[in-house]
Amino acid sequence: MNNPVRDLWTGNWIMALCGCFYLAWWIVVFKPPKPRNSPAGWVLLALAFLAGIVGVYIMIKSLMTPIQEIRPGMISSFKIMITGAVIYALLLILTVRFFHRQVTSELLIIIAWAVLEFCAVNFLYRYDNINIITALLLAGIIFMAVLGGLICYILYYRLPYTESFIDGCIPLILAVLTIALINITAARAI
Repeated sequence: MNNPVRDLWTGNWIMALCGCFYLAWWIVVFKPPKPRNSPAGWVLLALAFLAGIVGVYIMIKSLMTPIQEIRPGMISSFKIMITGAVIYALLLILTVRFFHRQVTSELLIIIAWAVLEFCAVNFLYRYDNINIITALLLAGIIFMAVLGGLICYILYYRLPYTESFIDGCIPLILAVLTIALINITAARAI
Protein backbone atom coordinates (compact mmCIF):
# COMPACT_ATOMS: atom_id res chain seq x y z
CA MET A 1 0.00 0.00 0.00
CA ASN A 2 1.18 3.50 -0.86
CA ASN A 3 2.32 5.49 2.17
CA PRO A 4 2.87 9.14 1.17
CA VAL A 5 4.47 10.01 4.52
CA ARG A 6 7.04 7.23 4.09
CA ASP A 7 7.62 8.32 0.49
CA LEU A 8 8.09 11.94 1.58
CA TRP A 9 10.53 10.77 4.26
CA THR A 10 12.45 8.69 1.70
CA GLY A 11 12.57 11.53 -0.81
CA ASN A 12 13.79 13.91 1.85
CA TRP A 13 16.60 11.52 2.88
CA ILE A 14 17.60 11.35 -0.79
CA MET A 15 17.66 15.17 -0.74
CA ALA A 16 20.00 14.98 2.27
CA LEU A 17 22.18 12.61 0.25
CA CYS A 18 22.14 15.17 -2.58
CA GLY A 19 23.38 17.79 -0.12
CA CYS A 20 26.15 15.47 1.07
CA PHE A 21 27.29 14.76 -2.51
CA TYR A 22 27.17 18.49 -3.27
CA LEU A 23 29.22 19.28 -0.16
CA ALA A 24 31.74 16.54 -1.05
CA TRP A 25 32.00 18.00 -4.58
CA TRP A 26 32.56 21.46 -3.13
CA ILE A 27 35.33 20.19 -0.86
CA VAL A 28 37.06 18.14 -3.58
CA VAL A 29 36.95 20.90 -6.20
CA PHE A 30 37.32 24.09 -4.15
CA LYS A 31 39.41 23.08 -1.12
CA PRO A 32 42.11 25.73 -0.55
CA PRO A 33 44.61 26.78 -1.59
CA LYS A 34 42.96 26.88 -5.08
CA PRO A 35 40.22 25.27 -7.17
CA ARG A 36 41.10 22.19 -9.17
CA ASN A 37 39.56 20.12 -11.90
CA SER A 38 39.02 16.60 -10.59
CA PRO A 39 37.36 13.52 -12.11
CA ALA A 40 36.08 12.70 -8.61
CA GLY A 41 34.53 16.16 -8.51
CA TRP A 42 32.61 15.52 -11.72
CA VAL A 43 31.34 12.19 -10.37
CA LEU A 44 30.24 13.79 -7.09
CA LEU A 45 28.47 16.60 -8.94
CA ALA A 46 26.67 14.09 -11.17
CA LEU A 47 25.63 12.08 -8.09
CA ALA A 48 24.37 15.26 -6.40
CA PHE A 49 22.34 16.15 -9.49
CA LEU A 50 20.91 12.63 -9.80
CA ALA A 51 20.04 12.41 -6.10
CA GLY A 52 18.45 15.86 -6.28
CA ILE A 53 16.25 14.94 -9.26
CA VAL A 54 15.18 11.64 -7.67
CA GLY A 55 14.58 13.22 -4.24
CA VAL A 56 12.50 16.07 -5.67
CA TYR A 57 10.49 13.68 -7.84
CA ILE A 58 9.66 11.37 -4.91
CA MET A 59 8.81 14.27 -2.62
CA ILE A 60 6.56 16.01 -5.14
CA LYS A 61 4.86 12.73 -5.99
CA SER A 62 4.13 12.11 -2.31
CA LEU A 63 3.00 15.70 -1.75
CA MET A 64 0.50 15.31 -4.60
CA THR A 65 -0.94 12.01 -3.36
CA PRO A 66 -4.71 12.41 -2.90
CA ILE A 67 -5.47 11.02 0.54
CA GLN A 68 -7.93 12.09 3.20
CA GLU A 69 -6.34 14.82 5.25
CA ILE A 70 -7.02 14.94 8.96
CA ARG A 71 -7.01 18.74 9.20
CA PRO A 72 -6.55 21.63 6.80
CA GLY A 73 -2.98 22.66 6.15
CA MET A 74 -1.55 25.78 7.70
CA ILE A 75 -1.36 27.13 4.16
CA SER A 76 -1.87 25.51 0.77
CA SER A 77 1.18 24.13 -1.03
CA PHE A 78 0.22 26.25 -4.04
CA LYS A 79 0.45 29.41 -1.92
CA ILE A 80 3.81 28.26 -0.56
CA MET A 81 5.09 27.82 -4.13
CA ILE A 82 3.76 31.21 -5.29
CA THR A 83 5.26 32.89 -2.20
CA GLY A 84 8.58 31.18 -2.94
CA ALA A 85 8.54 32.44 -6.54
CA VAL A 86 7.81 36.01 -5.40
CA ILE A 87 10.52 35.85 -2.71
CA TYR A 88 13.01 34.51 -5.26
CA ALA A 89 12.25 37.37 -7.65
CA LEU A 90 12.58 39.96 -4.87
CA LEU A 91 15.82 38.46 -3.56
CA LEU A 92 17.23 38.29 -7.08
CA ILE A 93 16.60 42.01 -7.52
CA LEU A 94 17.80 42.92 -4.01
CA THR A 95 21.00 40.88 -4.13
CA VAL A 96 21.98 42.24 -7.54
CA ARG A 97 20.93 45.86 -7.04
CA PHE A 98 21.88 46.48 -3.40
CA PHE A 99 24.55 43.88 -2.69
CA HIS A 100 26.04 43.79 -6.20
CA ARG A 101 26.01 39.97 -6.10
CA GLN A 102 26.36 38.24 -9.44
CA VAL A 103 23.51 35.84 -10.10
CA THR A 104 24.26 32.14 -9.63
CA SER A 105 22.09 29.05 -9.36
CA GLU A 106 22.56 28.89 -5.59
CA LEU A 107 19.88 31.50 -4.89
CA LEU A 108 17.31 29.50 -6.86
CA ILE A 109 18.45 26.28 -5.15
CA ILE A 110 18.14 27.83 -1.67
CA ILE A 111 14.61 29.11 -2.32
CA ALA A 112 13.39 25.99 -4.17
CA TRP A 113 14.73 23.80 -1.35
CA ALA A 114 12.97 25.97 1.24
CA VAL A 115 9.66 25.77 -0.65
CA LEU A 116 9.92 21.99 -0.82
CA GLU A 117 10.70 21.71 2.91
CA PHE A 118 7.90 24.12 3.91
CA CYS A 119 5.50 22.02 1.79
CA ALA A 120 6.79 18.86 3.51
CA VAL A 121 6.22 20.29 7.00
CA ASN A 122 2.76 21.48 5.98
CA PHE A 123 2.03 17.98 4.62
CA LEU A 124 3.13 16.34 7.87
CA TYR A 125 0.89 18.70 9.82
CA ARG A 126 -2.12 18.18 7.52
CA TYR A 127 -1.99 14.44 7.99
CA ASP A 128 -1.58 14.67 11.77
CA ASN A 129 2.01 13.45 11.83
CA ILE A 130 3.16 16.51 13.75
CA ASN A 131 1.31 19.04 15.88
CA ILE A 132 1.10 22.78 15.25
CA ILE A 133 3.93 23.62 17.68
CA THR A 134 6.28 21.14 16.01
CA ALA A 135 5.24 22.40 12.56
CA LEU A 136 5.95 26.00 13.51
CA LEU A 137 9.29 25.07 15.10
CA LEU A 138 10.35 23.17 11.98
CA ALA A 139 9.21 26.07 9.78
CA GLY A 140 11.30 28.40 11.96
CA ILE A 141 14.33 26.14 11.58
CA ILE A 142 13.88 26.07 7.80
CA PHE A 143 13.63 29.88 7.82
CA MET A 144 16.85 30.17 9.87
CA ALA A 145 18.68 27.77 7.54
CA VAL A 146 17.53 29.84 4.55
CA LEU A 147 18.57 33.07 6.26
CA GLY A 148 22.01 31.58 6.97
CA GLY A 149 22.27 30.42 3.35
CA LEU A 150 21.30 33.86 2.04
CA ILE A 151 23.88 35.59 4.22
CA CYS A 152 26.53 33.21 2.87
CA TYR A 153 25.25 33.76 -0.68
CA ILE A 154 25.62 37.53 -0.34
CA LEU A 155 29.06 37.37 1.31
CA TYR A 156 30.65 34.71 -0.89
CA TYR A 157 32.34 36.93 -3.51
CA ARG A 158 33.44 39.47 -0.90
CA LEU A 159 35.59 37.04 1.04
CA PRO A 160 39.16 35.83 0.53
CA TYR A 161 39.44 32.36 -1.02
CA THR A 162 39.71 30.24 2.15
CA GLU A 163 36.88 32.09 3.87
CA SER A 164 34.69 31.85 0.74
CA PHE A 165 35.35 28.11 0.66
CA ILE A 166 34.05 27.80 4.23
CA ASP A 167 31.19 30.19 3.43
CA GLY A 168 30.17 27.88 0.56
CA CYS A 169 30.04 24.86 2.88
CA ILE A 170 27.73 26.46 5.45
CA PRO A 171 24.42 26.48 3.48
CA LEU A 172 24.91 22.84 2.47
CA ILE A 173 25.55 21.78 6.06
CA LEU A 174 22.52 23.77 7.26
CA ALA A 175 20.30 22.15 4.62
CA VAL A 176 21.41 18.60 5.42
CA LEU A 177 20.99 19.15 9.18
CA THR A 178 17.55 20.70 8.65
CA ILE A 179 16.44 17.78 6.48
CA ALA A 180 17.72 15.32 9.08
CA LEU A 181 15.80 17.10 11.82
CA ILE A 182 12.58 17.09 9.78
CA ASN A 183 13.00 13.41 8.96
CA ILE A 184 13.80 12.39 12.51
CA THR A 185 10.69 14.26 13.64
CA ALA A 186 8.58 12.61 10.93
CA ALA A 187 9.98 9.10 11.55
CA ARG A 188 7.47 8.31 14.27
CA ALA A 189 4.65 8.59 11.72
CA ILE A 190 6.01 6.05 9.29
